[in-house]
Amino acid sequence: MIGVSVCPVPSRRLLARALQLIGALLVVVVIANCGDSTTSNPPATQLVFTSQPSTATAGDAISAVVVTAWDADGKAADFGGDVTISIDPGTNPNGATISGATVKAQNGVATFNNLVIQRAGTGYMLAAAAPGLILVGPSSSFDINHGPAFKLAVTTQPSTSSLSGAAFGQQPAVQLQDQFGNQVSTSGIDVVATIASGGGNLEGSTTAPTDISGMATFTNLSITGTIGTRALSFSSGVLTPATSNGIDLTAGAVTQLTITTPPSATAGSGVALL
Repeated sequence: MIGVSVCPVPSRRLLARALQLIGALLVVVVIANCGDSTTSNPPATQLVFTSQPSTATAGDAISAVVVTAWDADGKAADFGGDVTISIDPGTNPNGATISGATVKAQNGVATFNNLVIQRAGTGYMLAAAAPGLILVGPSSSFDINHGPAFKLAVTTQPSTSSLSGAAFGQQPAVQLQDQFGNQVSTSGIDVVATIASGGGNLEGSTTAPTDISGMATFTNLSITGTIGTRALSFSSGVLTPATSNGIDLTAGAVTQLTITTPPSATAGSGVALL
């Protein structure tokens, strides 16, 4: 039959209304069930070096070091606090310091691009720290090499006192160093000694070459001059020179007699000289 209605009009309206109410109820149920469907990530509990340091030159930045925050299961965790790098004390017998050592983590990752150590050494390791987090272990080991020769340093001072004309009992030794005071091991660099103050003549071999460790050792230096204090200066090309401590020069051994008041040109026999 065409055009025949199953329900009267009022009944259809009630049915439509009921369906609307049921639909709204379903939406409410779905929203209630979903609520906050996200689950919170486990908190960060530990720090791990995920990019290790490499060997560098004293005063230069070490290649990027990366420290990552992990949760207790060893998975990357969100963390945005400060992370601080230090030199592991067990690998730092000379008390070196490190700069550029604190950065703020981004999404659990702290990247250090400006770590600098000025003291040369071998076998350094790094440690990392952040509030509430435990470091899993130190970094791998790395070295810091000396820079180019920059200055001279007197590592063995000449004798504090010496006789005029006599070789110093303790001869000076001079070391090549970089700008941070690290020993520079370069051989064949001539170091020249001169008198810095007090005058007189510096005798002996006044030029000494550096050995394989970068040290120039003098063997027979002496000063001839009047009594007084002297100091030596050591130089080598464009390197910053070094000056020794004072040397108290005293009278040397008696080698001759000098007449300071001559006798009278003439005198009578048996008469005292004037």
